[in-house]
Amino acid sequence: MDLPVPVPGLTKKTRGRKVPTTTSEDSTRKWKCSECEARFVRFEHLKRHTRSIHTDEKLVCPHLGCGRTFSRNDNLKSHMRSHRAKI
Repeated sequence: MDLPVPVPGLTKKTRGRKVPTTTSEDSTRKWKCSECEARFVRFEHLKRHTRSIHTDEKLVCPHLGCGRTFSRNDNLKSHMRSHRAKI
C-alpha cells in the first residue's frame, strides 16, 4: 500500500466537506492522515485525500491540445469521457 508523500506544511482548501478527525470516537475510521488528523474508513480514501489536499501532484489530460490538470484520477477519467463524446 503506497501512500503519496505529503508536502510538509501544505494543506489546500477543502470544499466544505467535513471529515472526522482523531477526536472523533468512531472506531471504524482506522486510517489517519499524518498531516491533519482526518480519519477514513478505507485506505483508498486516505490516499485520495493525501494526494488532493497535501501534495502538488497533478494528473494531466493526455488528449492532444487539452492540458487540463486534475488532482484526482476519477475526475480525469470523467473528463476523458468528454473527449470521447466529441468524436
